[in-house]
Amino acid sequence: MWSYNQGVLLGGLIQLASALNDPSLIDTAKRIADAALSTLVDEDGVLVEHCEPECTADGSQFKGIFVRYLARLYRVTKEVSSTGWRPVSRVGCTRAKVAPC
Repeated sequence: MWSYNQGVLLGGLIQLASALNDPSLIDTAKRIADAALSTLVDEDGVLVEHCEPECTADGSQFKGIFVRYLARLYRVTKEVSSTGWRPVSRVGCTRAKVAPC
């Protein structure tokens, strides 16, 4: 499963909720985000793609799409997921010298 898939779905639900004035779609988006953040992270809570660390250029960008719409969901709800997450790859974390990595 790619984080991109959940990201596109989050973006679509947010737009549709706005267009239809239907807050239940935001609730659905929140459940999808929580599920993704529970299943697409490693034991340290870092968001990972199944191809890491050997992702192609496409694979390494998929998290960006997910995080973009996750951030949009936050802007709409002002709620932070209780799952705890860091949207970086180990490679990106190491290169940025972010600790703990």
